[in-house]
Amino acid sequence: MQTKTLFSQHYLQNRLVDHEEWKEDARPTFEAVRALWEYAREHGDTWNESQTEQEFIQPMLELLDWSYLVQPKAHQAGRVKRPDYALFADQTSKVEAMPYQGDDDAFYSRTPAIAEAKYWGRPLSQQDQAGRESWDAQNNPSHQMVSYLVGTRVSWGILTNGRTWRLYSREVSSTASEYYEINLGLIFGFLSDGGAPSKEQLDQFRRWWLFFRQRSFDKDAQGRCFVERVHEGSDIYARRISDTLKKLVYEEVMPEIAGGFVAYRYQEDGIEEETEASLRRIYRASLSLLYKMLFLLYGEARALLPVDNPSYREQSLTKLAQWAAERIDKGLTISDATHATARYDSSGRWHSKIPDGHSLSL
Repeated sequence: MQTKTLFSQHYLQNRLVDHEEWKEDARPTFEAVRALWEYAREHGDTWNESQTEQEFIQPMLELLDWSYLVQPKAHQAGRVKRPDYALFADQTSKVEAMPYQGDDDAFYSRTPAIAEAKYWGRPLSQQDQAGRESWDAQNNPSHQMVSYLVGTRVSWGILTNGRTWRLYSREVSSTASEYYEINLGLIFGFLSDGGAPSKEQLDQFRRWWLFFRQRSFDKDAQGRCFVERVHEGSDIYARRISDTLKKLVYEEVMPEIAGGFVAYRYQEDGIEEETEASLRRIYRASLSLLYKMLFLLYGEARALLPVDNPSYREQSLTKLAQWAAERIDKGLTISDATHATARYDSSGRWHSKIPDGHSLSL
């Protein structure tokens, strides 16, 4: 699973299970989707876009309880393109909307979501030769979805190539880079024919099922649907985490880092008492070191650095943090030394200098 800011990863991991919907039995749908997946795994690479839709996407939408209209007529036909599917809660809603084709406001106001399908396995994001995101909506499915959401004014959009499914929201900023993504290949790709899924595989499937099925877009008594409640809860949770981290940084982390400088200077350089000037330098050096580590952690968390590469991951700051957390959880000390750990050499040498030439190694 990959999440690009649409929902807080921490919320999905720690709070999603508190929703009543999480308790629902996903196993019957799991088995039906697995049968479709086995068929697609055998034939999908030979399908074009139309065949992918007919053989896999449309049956999947039906398993997710969507009623849909394929390629609805657009306003100014031939000039304004519209998504492959308008999705409806049921057949009655679909029939009621059909006479309004061509009147975008009237038609799409009746659709809780739209969907766009691509041929089996087609990349859903496109980059130029410099590795930057391409903004050409015709060649970049992600940006194509953005244009559809803006044009139709529908709140939610589903983009899929059969293997990968993405959920987009029109309400967020930088829509093209903010989506919720599930790769079905990571759920079904390692299952033997007829083999029982693990709890982890079922949980991952439930995360796909809950976010892409029709019921998750039905409004409750408060006028909100499941995906909206998760999005709102995710934002609140992220803000709480942010506030907690700010407090943690200034009340616990910064004193620890600064204390490392002081301890190093005392032990290695014989400086028994810091002056007001040296404390200011230590404070600046501590902030510098902290921001460097946060920069790396952010890059690794967003996969901006090659954390999936085993060689990099073994040397990554994330791996080092996990090692330290595991020792703390077990009640073990990280190190008996004042300024180094047993992972010092293997984790790469970090040095943060203060202006008078003294340095602290991590």
